Amino acid sequence: MIQQISLKGTLISLIESIDMFNYLLKNHHRRVAIISYNLGFHLGLSITELKNLVFAASLHDIGALTVVERDNLIKMDVENPRNHEIIGCAMLKSFKPFNSIANIIYHHHIKWSEIGIRYSSDEVDTVCFLLHLADRIDILIDPDKDILSQVPQIISTINSYSGNLFAPWSVKVFNEIAIQDTFWLDINYKSLEQILSQLISDELDLCIDETDLEELVFTFSRIVDFRSRFTVSHSLGVGDVAFELAKLAGIPHEKCHKIKIAGYLHDIGKIAIPTELIDKKGPLTYEEYEKVKMHSYYTYMILSKIKGLEDICDWASKHHEKYDGSGYPYHIIESMFSIEIDILAYADIFTSLCENRPYRQELQSRHVLSILKTYSEHQFSKKVFKLVKENFTSLNSIRALACENGSRFYDENIEDILL
Repeated sequence: MIQQISLKGTLISLIESIDMFNYLLKNHHRRVAIISYNLGFHLGLSITELKNLVFAASLHDIGALTVVERDNLIKMDVENPRNHEIIGCAMLKSFKPFNSIANIIYHHHIKWSEIGIRYSSDEVDTVCFLLHLADRIDILIDPDKDILSQVPQIISTINSYSGNLFAPWSVKVFNEIAIQDTFWLDINYKSLEQILSQLISDELDLCIDETDLEELVFTFSRIVDFRSRFTVSHSLGVGDVAFELAKLAGIPHEKCHKIKIAGYLHDIGKIAIPTELIDKKGPLTYEEYEKVKMHSYYTYMILSKIKGLEDICDWASKHHEKYDGSGYPYHIIESMFSIEIDILAYADIFTSLCENRPYRQELQSRHVLSILKTYSEHQFSKKVFKLVKENFTSLNSIRALACENGSRFYDENIEDILL
């Protein structure tokens, strides 16, 4: 199966989802991308260099996992930025079109003073210095004040860090364009789509096969799953279990594959939920639970922006619906369910019950089946429950293998960073 996916839509979806949940840095990635574009364009970067810079700027804080870490990013000289630089790189590097982006993110807080001490000059891409500068320019802007009235103070502050935080040549570029009102007004009013349209000529510019599509959605799911040691392989498990259930239900291969992709992406909306709630060991309060419930709506909001994933978006966003209308976020009833939604709902619950969570250990198979049987009597398909019951052992083996693979990737790329 060859699938056409919009790279522009994918980037906009990722960027907006990251910006969505950081109350201190609303629209930060869009704004840094705009600043980076103007700096790079004025410097005369090639179209490839400019594209990589803007893409990296659009996703640079993707590895900031906790509220505390994200709050630290508003400081001019960020303390210990390596964690989120390395994690962001690890999240993106496996998808080939994002490889160059990942390498830039790896050094996006590079200090000019570190060259020759911690890093050699040929170790760090030139555009990393531009991204660092653009990132800090945006931090200095107070969104509640008129931007033009802030220009003199921002210019003064940036120049005071030249030769220390920032490369002198990059500050020179900044000074040359900072005199233009349009540079500052673009930061507030130019859309990311306008910038990306200048860099990407074709809306549907990625033509990828099943393997490449899986790598793309792995990138999406890692953004959520890597935020917690307890969910590191959850999306992978849901996708693989859903794929097997779809095959057992006699669904054609191409649709089985789409159901698997929906499983990998079903929790992408949790990027808008604080990690502290996902990792909470005790019961959630009413307010916290209502906040967590919003993730399936955010899943829809994120995936609906990507042309080529329409069916997948619909199924993934409804994985918490129930036959009696008590699910969320749409409160649909049994007559509005499809077999794809049923399969994803069972795959999600099955995988969750068989996993360790902060508030409990994984449940025994007898207990899992008992819970699923109760669901089948009132809230989900009896047909799909029958498939789960008859194939419990093989489905659990598939889930366990996904857990092992996800945990291995996490341990090799993330665990040492978080210690």
